[in-house]
Amino acid sequence: MYAVGPASLDLLLSAATSITYVPMEKGFAYLVVIMDWHSRKVLSWHLSNTMEADFCVQALDAAIQDYGCPQIFNTDQGTQLYQ
Repeated sequence: MYAVGPASLDLLLSAATSITYVPMEKGFAYLVVIMDWHSRKVLSWHLSNTMEADFCVQALDAAIQDYGCPQIFNTDQGTQLYQ
């Protein structure tokens, strides 16, 4: 929720996502995070041991289910979110 003077907006204006890898003893873990641009609040995240698209889509679906669909959604241009 965004405070706008005496009124408030109850919608998510913009969100962003990024995928990063976390070095592990044997290979990597992949972390996707969906966050609100304004508050920097993490809306959803998922961890996977593969770069398959499923875990990214699950994180996005969870964020939309919990917070609604943002008006603007920015990605780091990873192909996992363009299914």
